Amino acid sequence: MCSSDLESEVPWVARARAELGGTTWVNSDANHAITETPQRLEQARQSADQSLVLLKNSPAAGPGGARSPLLPLKIPHSGPYKLAVIGYYAHPQSLYLGGYSSIQAASGAANNVDSYQGLKAAVQAIDPQAQVDWYPGVTGGTTGSTLTTVDPASVSAAKNYDAVVVVAGTDFTTGSEANDRSSLALPGAQAAMISQVEAANPHTVVYLETMGEVDTSSFAGTSPALLWSSYNGQRQGAALADVLLGRVSPSGHLPFTWYADASQLPAITDYNIRPTATTDGRTYQYF
Repeated sequence: MCSSDLESEVPWVARARAELGGTTWVNSDANHAITETPQRLEQARQSADQSLVLLKNSPAAGPGGARSPLLPLKIPHSGPYKLAVIGYYAHPQSLYLGGYSSIQAASGAANNVDSYQGLKAAVQAIDPQAQVDWYPGVTGGTTGSTLTTVDPASVSAAKNYDAVVVVAGTDFTTGSEANDRSSLALPGAQAAMISQVEAANPHTVVYLETMGEVDTSSFAGTSPALLWSSYNGQRQGAALADVLLGRVSPSGHLPFTWYADASQLPAITDYNIRPTATTDGRTYQYF
């Protein structure tokens, strides 16, 4: 036993063990994610609420031709309403929570709410008759770098819905502590997916959950509504629904400068803190 675990030397250890039934805590799925209490899960949702950044919310034509901001989505309390949620990251096999997040085993993963799950639950809570469907949008694999093909069936289906939410993102294959990103491009065919879905349905909301800024030049001009967050925790889907349906007003702010394209970035080898005659002195570590 490490000396720092001795109850005689660290009084709070005894109190902590008493709360755990007199045992030493072991990180195991056998604990059934007991530390993920309802209060902590609600805190995860509230933190995610406040992390979402609204980048754009332009008027879109509604019934009768009237134009109004697309967000919040206008869900009827009864009757038919159809929402499509498109994108691999909207409903992935495993919810990516970021490079230094906890590794969720089955019990913890059961508490995760992805974008599709959060939107479906929230929309149908308002209108039980509403139809909320998920489409992959892109195919080819289960990581950003392998999502290389736009799914024609997803694009074709988009035109049949009252509104569409496209979710695009990055993951550990895009960049990590040991590997810098090689470009600002969304990985795979996700940018093409966004453009094609928007062309099929002008009532399209784009949500980007990425490790930082990405190149939006191919679709920003045609996206009526655009939101961003970094990896937004295990209740990210509930938070996205809170914002898209108007329960929460998005109040997040970008924690970085959003470069329009890679030409605005200094050379990756520029480590100068101060400008010189030949360098900008911005150092790539701030990207």
